[in-house]
Amino acid sequence: MGSISKFTTRLNVINSLLKIHSQPRNYISLSSASSSFCRHRLGISSSLTTVSSQRQSPAEILPFSSSVSRKYSSFDDDNRYNAFDSDSDEFPARGKWNTSGSRSSYLQKHNHSRQFDPGFTRRPRRIRHFDEEEDDYFSENFNHGFQSRELGANIKKKDWNSSALSSIEKNFYVLHPDVAQRSSEVIENYYANHNITVSQGERPVPLSDFHEANFPDKIVRYLEGNSWSNPTPIQSLGWPIALSGKNMVGLAQTGSGKTLGFILPALVHIKHQRPVDRGEGPIVLVLAPTRELAQQIKSVAVEYGRLLGIQSCCIFGGQSKMVQARYISQGPELVVATPGRLLDFIESEVIDLGRTTFVVLDEADRMLDMGFEPQIRKVLGQIRPDRQILMWSATWPKEIQQLAHDFLGEFTQINIGSQELTANPNIEQVVKVCEWREKFGLLLHELEDQLEGRRIPKTLIFGKTKQIVDILSRKLWNRKFRVQAIHGDKSQSYRDSALHSFRSGKTDILVATDVAARGLDVDDIKVVINYDYPNNIDDYIHRIGRTARASKTGKAITFVTDEDAGKVKDLILTLKSAEQNVDPDLYDMAKLHSKFSKKSSSKPRSNFSQRRPPRYNNSKNFRYRDGFDSWNR
Repeated sequence: MGSISKFTTRLNVINSLLKIHSQPRNYISLSSASSSFCRHRLGISSSLTTVSSQRQSPAEILPFSSSVSRKYSSFDDDNRYNAFDSDSDEFPARGKWNTSGSRSSYLQKHNHSRQFDPGFTRRPRRIRHFDEEEDDYFSENFNHGFQSRELGANIKKKDWNSSALSSIEKNFYVLHPDVAQRSSEVIENYYANHNITVSQGERPVPLSDFHEANFPDKIVRYLEGNSWSNPTPIQSLGWPIALSGKNMVGLAQTGSGKTLGFILPALVHIKHQRPVDRGEGPIVLVLAPTRELAQQIKSVAVEYGRLLGIQSCCIFGGQSKMVQARYISQGPELVVATPGRLLDFIESEVIDLGRTTFVVLDEADRMLDMGFEPQIRKVLGQIRPDRQILMWSATWPKEIQQLAHDFLGEFTQINIGSQELTANPNIEQVVKVCEWREKFGLLLHELEDQLEGRRIPKTLIFGKTKQIVDILSRKLWNRKFRVQAIHGDKSQSYRDSALHSFRSGKTDILVATDVAARGLDVDDIKVVINYDYPNNIDDYIHRIGRTARASKTGKAITFVTDEDAGKVKDLILTLKSAEQNVDPDLYDMAKLHSKFSKKSSSKPRSNFSQRRPPRYNNSKNFRYRDGFDSWNR
């Protein structure tokens, strides 16, 4: 009886203090005098009620019913309503406590309009790409990613007035007496022996020694100290053109010394310009398609730039913007960048290219393959029109030709070897035709054959996807191989650590996707294994080009399955051009694919589109699929 009387007393006190709201029948409002008492008696948190003596908003309405439980109504998912107001972290913005139905049904029933901020309902989630997960530079100029947009959308092309531009010096080449006395017969023999052609411009006289380029003495002594006897063909012809201040296009195969072919002229160009003040932009800009290639170029620039007191930095996606912006603010004379991060910094006014007078586009064909042409055009639009541009590429497609004619004007084009991409003849190419499920066993067999004592030589293995790379590295690690893996989903710090471990010899095997197909310059890679055949023959040549660099020899092993039958024809032509042995199974696969292609084009098979998809691992008819069902017959 005592507890009942206490409960009755409490209800009487509460009813005497509560005032029934006039519009919603079952809703009760708390007055300012009784709010504290009621919250204490009902056990309601102070964060769930507000007190206002001037007006009574919907936020002050507290539902009351015979049920003791009270629940905050969940709003419609499609509204994406933000339950908390931006000015307060305590009370739900314009929310209501309801025991039945949703907020939408209540508004419809009582003819209330949606009075909350519509911005909360339509705000998309922040889009963050995998290579920006570590970015922590939060300047107000940076785009924080609340909406997806094109890189550099707010960058305006500069209107350069030639009369207002200060003159720059670009010609620093001094003809050496030995070069001046070189006979035309010697020059013709050099061009013929190295299969060199000059498509446009004046034919330069090749250099036969480093001192003939008239580089600073520190550079020449350092080059001779590295046991390099003479320049490579692309360096022998590229240095005179680059030092003369002319625009040029250099086409050469991978591993031919192109990086040093533009870094040394760039350093000489910097030394003849006015010093860079703190906060000014760089004098030399090098654009590269991938992070690994950009870091490789930067390492070469630092190696030789320290001899002349020249600072260099590298900016790319995947690393902290704050750290990179700090490097830019220190006024480096040479900047190596990927197009995306560079456009971000230009738009954010972190970097200014007004002082840039020397531009290098390295692996230009790769940048266009990756869709960087609009970004390249935007970047070049921020640089003064009288700059010097060097474009380096392994192939000469129409897109590259158009870009060269649009921005280089008059230029000299040097072709080392064929204009078509060819494999390095110093590489022994071995192709093994197999089934998909046999590849890992063949891989282990090849690694065992490469054993030298208890270690294997440096081996680079390429996989098609990130998942395959992770699986391969884990399986090899479980078999006690010293292995690392890199691909696009790995953090930049991990990728740097893996590459450093591979270069230093702590790791024998590196498994990678095509991120390592270009820009990975490790001189002592002995074997390259294509666990998965690449998408095209160009990628194949760039992959195997990671070995046999700097006139060394190497070996490339490729696994081919029936899935790659459509690409075998180009592979056979590449092997023949490099005078390599061709497996007879490759000819059979190419003929079978050609036969099927002709049949399908002339008279399609009945019910072809309704055929069941191939079964890979759980069927004895593994190769009987899509045109290859006569493989073993």
